Amino acid sequence: MTDTPHPEEPPDAPAVAADTPATPESSDAADTPELELAVTSPAQFVRWFREVAPYVHAFGGKTFVIAFGGELVQAGALNSLVQDLSLLSALGIRLVLVHGSRPQVNEQLRLKGITQQFDRGLRVTDAAALECAKEAAGEIMLDIEAAFSQGLPNTPMSHARIRVLTGNFVTARPVGVIDGVDYRHTGTVRKIDTEALRFAVDHGSVVLMSPLGFSPTGEAFNLAMEELATRVAVSLRAEKLIFLTETAGVRDDDGSIDTELARVDADRLLQQDVLDEDTAYFLQHASRAVKQGVARAHLLPFSLDGSILLEIFTHDGVGTMVVEDTLDDLRPAAVDDVGAILQLIEPLEQDGTLVPRGRHAIERDVEKFWVAEHDGIIYGCASLHIWPDERMAEMGCFTIHPDWAGEGEGEKLLRHIEARARASACASSSCSRPAPRTGSSSAASCKARSAICRARSRPWSTVRATAWCSSSGCEQGCVAPAATQPWRKATRPGRRTMGHCRFRLPCPAILMPRIRITAAGHTFIAETHPDAPETVAAFLRLLPYRERLIHVRWSGEGCWIPMGEFDLGVEYENHTSHPSVGDVLFYPGGYSETEIILAYGACSFSSKMGQLAGNHFLTIVEGKEHLRALGTKVLWEGAQDVCFEAI
Repeated sequence: MTDTPHPEEPPDAPAVAADTPATPESSDAADTPELELAVTSPAQFVRWFREVAPYVHAFGGKTFVIAFGGELVQAGALNSLVQDLSLLSALGIRLVLVHGSRPQVNEQLRLKGITQQFDRGLRVTDAAALECAKEAAGEIMLDIEAAFSQGLPNTPMSHARIRVLTGNFVTARPVGVIDGVDYRHTGTVRKIDTEALRFAVDHGSVVLMSPLGFSPTGEAFNLAMEELATRVAVSLRAEKLIFLTETAGVRDDDGSIDTELARVDADRLLQQDVLDEDTAYFLQHASRAVKQGVARAHLLPFSLDGSILLEIFTHDGVGTMVVEDTLDDLRPAAVDDVGAILQLIEPLEQDGTLVPRGRHAIERDVEKFWVAEHDGIIYGCASLHIWPDERMAEMGCFTIHPDWAGEGEGEKLLRHIEARARASACASSSCSRPAPRTGSSSAASCKARSAICRARSRPWSTVRATAWCSSSGCEQGCVAPAATQPWRKATRPGRRTMGHCRFRLPCPAILMPRIRITAAGHTFIAETHPDAPETVAAFLRLLPYRERLIHVRWSGEGCWIPMGEFDLGVEYENHTSHPSVGDVLFYPGGYSETEIILAYGACSFSSKMGQLAGNHFLTIVEGKEHLRALGTKVLWEGAQDVCFEAI
């Protein structure tokens, strides 16, 4: 990083040997389970090689922009990185490398007795500092080219034929004078020669770019490595932008690495100002790249040997990945998923846990299945059969692949199936049975038990039964826990977990799904409205739903989501023109376009066509005190990202 001040490392900080595997003491990310990939037998090697094949197929011919600072070179990790990059190149991945030189420039300035100048986080690059930047960039560039030129027998670079190409791909302009400070030769990217870059990578070259740019008059400017890499990735529409950093990535509240972040969540973290300076700086550029079209951006620790391979070719990776939307997806199964479903349930059929079904049975009922998918890999499934007239539902084939066991994925799938069952209850008629007296012999008829098998990281699976009242007038209460009982002993620890059970659907008034709404750094909790069951059920199918929230023009104090000609397939239910604060309405279209409107103040739902009415399907019950702040932000700062998620 050539233009951003960071705390200097201690002069006696030990360097990381290029060929020394990282240990738990040498890397914060070393506690990741994926690091236990030691291949100890031919069978394990073959299994591992086959498991990475989908990633090889997916990324062949794609462009990766990989950025690293001078700290990586200073730590002695360049040779191991080049070996990994050579492997990626051999697999058909097109590489553009962007290096930084901050510590090298700082050292040059120190040796020459020149004082460093920074303002607003930018280096003030005078003529002397520019010469130091040129010297440092040239030295690092030669080191990288030399590393790619290795080819000794019995080394990872044996038989490698990597052609490294550099050039004047960047047109720059000066930052100029800001608040009276002249930044001199500190620049910013004006233009990327995208056509030349594409020609180079299409013909098999690895492009190497230094943090320097040139103006049409021939002046040189010192650039930020992070900005340059981001602009290059955006211009090339790269598949990945990878930052190799001194930090391990974004951490959760419990200190573990958050391996995947939706861009809106990354932006919320940046707004909350809870990250350290370095992590926030890289995350800001990663989020910007994804917002402008890069498929995925990664923050990886260079102190972990092979981190770039572990991130690309393993399920969870070792750093933080930023995507526009999370890669985990719970969706209805399609015919193309039948093969993956059969692979999941086949071991359970073989050991007698499940009754054999066969492909024809799965294909016949595939519309009743839901699958859990991550990055194109199906790792879980469950079926849901519903009998509306009997207010009865059956969950079957609930299974999670053992590689995903113990990570909460089974819990997510289970909650989703429960939510679908509840949504079906919303769409069915209300219970008409009279409420029995407490303690009466008929009280049992007012309750129905749902047995659900939850995945656990121990040999015994557990069924937890929940008593749901099936009448809104019941004196027993809404939800009462029932006894926990053993279900079925697994054949070995870590075995797939199965659930197959029947349960009665709850009355809509008793148990309604709740929705988490996040927008502009605020989080709200909303309850679904029992008088709009069709709208609720249809909206649940869209979750997670991400859009842009803009301010209304005709309706007063409200924000809306324009949906154009989108048809949710519902008609008017409990429509109103006068929502209260925190009410969320859905307008199914007709006189105006389909839309969702959220009232944060006095609101009368209208358009230029006149008065409108929408179904009141959500009511915000937590966080209402922040609604006006949200509305004001949307009014004065423009459209804001909004996300609706099931809880």
